[in-house]
Amino acid sequence: MEREDRLYQAMTRDAMILGVTLDCFLLEVIVCAIAFLVSRSLWILPLAGLFHLLCFWKCLDDADYFSVWWTAFGLTRKGANGDLWGGVSYDPE
Repeated sequence: MEREDRLYQAMTRDAMILGVTLDCFLLEVIVCAIAFLVSRSLWILPLAGLFHLLCFWKCLDDADYFSVWWTAFGLTRKGANGDLWGGVSYDPE
């Protein structure tokens, strides 16, 4: 069931910077900063623009995509019960 109330949609929408969610923007900054530091070239800026357009396009499709991806990435490290549950378990038994 989709809500048509504009106030509801505005209040539940993720924080966005330049058309992408905050999680995606942090990912862009980290990736582009590392690429710039490794390459020491300003040619990273056009690639950063293309990466931003790709992220913008993905956020148009689903604004929660990067939030879900970021959470899944944080929960799939090796854990005590990783074989059983497929994720991190904070209970060692």
